[in-house]
Amino acid sequence: MGALGRAARWAEANGRLYREGQQAQVLDGETLIARGSAGVALHIHRPYRFSIASIIDMTGEDSMTEDRKMLEPMTTVVSVTLRILLVLAITGLVVSVVHGSWGGSSVCIADESSSSSAMPGGFAAESGAQVDSIPRYCAEAPGAHLRILDALSSLPSSLLLISGLYLLHRFLRGAAREGVYTVRTASRLRLVGWWLLVGSLVVEFAEANARAALLAVLAKDVDFSAGTVLSMWNFPYLAALTGLGVLTFARITRQGVSMREDLEGLV
Repeated sequence: MGALGRAARWAEANGRLYREGQQAQVLDGETLIARGSAGVALHIHRPYRFSIASIIDMTGEDSMTEDRKMLEPMTTVVSVTLRILLVLAITGLVVSVVHGSWGGSSVCIADESSSSSAMPGGFAAESGAQVDSIPRYCAEAPGAHLRILDALSSLPSSLLLISGLYLLHRFLRGAAREGVYTVRTASRLRLVGWWLLVGSLVVEFAEANARAALLAVLAKDVDFSAGTVLSMWNFPYLAALTGLGVLTFARITRQGVSMREDLEGLV
């Protein structure tokens, strides 16, 4: 019989003894001896703890250890990756400041929405295949305006990656410290989901605008328009679906927290 079953039997027997006016004596933490009017001794075994809250408290430390084990190796991988990316980003920033330049010596953009069937030199196709030409425009001596547009065409993705890893690292550290099924853990997980979902859409839209503006500056027959932006925009399916999945798990975790609070409230 489990601890809860033994506790129920002890509580029932203890209440019956006192209702009948019998004397009860606790010899140790587990055995209760009751003597009635007939002088018959009744041995009732009592568990040390018999409330759900007590059982949860007794196993709380073990649960925290299990939560930490469950979150590995994800916690370590995210922590190491975040540190490496931060070191690389800071190193690149320092090098750019020291050399007084941003990016490479030229700024280039490819117009993948248009192509030509003209055979480019140096590329030979097998029989039955053909080679298409995709125009790629480069500015040999770009100014600050072109460099900013070139940076905006890729930098937001890097910032989203680093910030997303930071939020994920914060969630994992908090879950390992406070437990998986807590309100704060569920809130941190929900923040990660919204950051991935909304951030990926905003970043892709911003980069598409930057690429379209850069192409409009370098190509004569291309204007900065909604059509050009849409041709440069790629929907972030993986990031958006991952964000939706994280939001779903955050809702499940929050529901688990509510169920745990209701269970503790019954004790």
